[in-house]
Amino acid sequence: MYAQTVDGCLEERIGQSGLTQAELQAELEKAEGALEFIRQSRDDGSLPLLRLPERRDDLAACRSAADRLLDGAKDIVLLGTGGSSLGAQALAQIAGWRDPGTVEGQAKGRPRFHFFDNLDGSSYLNALNTLDLAATRFVTISKSGSTAETMMQTLTTMDVVS
Repeated sequence: MYAQTVDGCLEERIGQSGLTQAELQAELEKAEGALEFIRQSRDDGSLPLLRLPERRDDLAACRSAADRLLDGAKDIVLLGTGGSSLGAQALAQIAGWRDPGTVEGQAKGRPRFHFFDNLDGSSYLNALNTLDLAATRFVTISKSGSTAETMMQTLTTMDVVS
């Protein structure tokens, strides 16, 4: 269950710079129309993306893909920039697969995760040259499919592993 609170923004908590209860109520009333639109769009299917969290029909295929990815893997390299990389990093951390600054994941017998979310070619090529490429799996993440930086990472990887 996810819960969000705005208590830290209220005048009673932070003083005169905070929102009064009346100001907060006025803002919530303004947002009610937008919230109703979102609810209606979810219910009538006009924005199918809003139904994705409910889906379960794709979990078996996801598990199968993950099992293939992990089979024999010592390292998993995730390529992507911006939100594509940050989303993957958040999921890995939530699942306990990557705890920055520790080797906890390795202690559990899991592959090491590496996130390359910038274009520092020198450090990336150095990493590629130190990894056991036969036991390394690469995943490219791009929301648009046309991010130049992510395409360059992928092309560099393809050149090294081919």
